[in-house]
Amino acid sequence: MRTKLALLALVLLSLAAVPAASAASDRVCGFIRASVPYTRHGKAGHWRVYVAGATSCRAAEQALGAVMHLGGAVHEGRDEARSFITFGAWHCPFGNMGFQTCNIPSHAPYRARALAVECARNGCPSRRPPSYFPQ
Repeated sequence: MRTKLALLALVLLSLAAVPAASAASDRVCGFIRASVPYTRHGKAGHWRVYVAGATSCRAAEQALGAVMHLGGAVHEGRDEARSFITFGAWHCPFGNMGFQTCNIPSHAPYRARALAVECARNGCPSRRPPSYFPQ
């Protein structure tokens, strides 16, 4: 009986910890500088970087900076929705106005996600990441 109660308590505690663990993996990182449209040397605007999952701020900033300075491999599809850039393991769909995302792997479920938000167009909270990553 004690064993069953102990197992039940352990399961309940682990279930309660799952949302907290995923929320704790979302982090606010530093800034990168890039221009819109993306250029090799543009550094006009500040972009705040946010990460989720199994990646570091440095890796996300490096990938997003490379993509936004045209440093990745561009894969042009039939239209913008089917076009993307790769940088190492990162898969980065063409950006939306003021947002750029990169994911590992290219389809959900993602192990790591990175988001750059152009601060001049959108709010860039510094205390907590946005509650969403564009799908």
